[in-house]
Amino acid sequence: MLKEHIITAYKETYTEIVRLFNDPMTQPTARQPAPLREDTTGDDKMIRNEKLKIYMKKTAAQEQSLIAVHTIIWGQASPTM
Repeated sequence: MLKEHIITAYKETYTEIVRLFNDPMTQPTARQPAPLREDTTGDDKMIRNEKLKIYMKKTAAQEQSLIAVHTIIWGQASPTM
């Protein structure tokens, strides 16, 4: 049930968060862009800068998604609820 909710509610970061449902459970991570080589052109630098922006956005969204998932799990498993 929780997995289906995450699939629909957190579509942007689902591919990273799905690792929570693997056996054994692993920490979700976004892939960081590869470092630039020494012979890199200006176009390659611009492309890498865009990839870094996307990476940072994904990392921030993933962090927020994990907080939300933790809140859901805590709410369902907490004896006070």
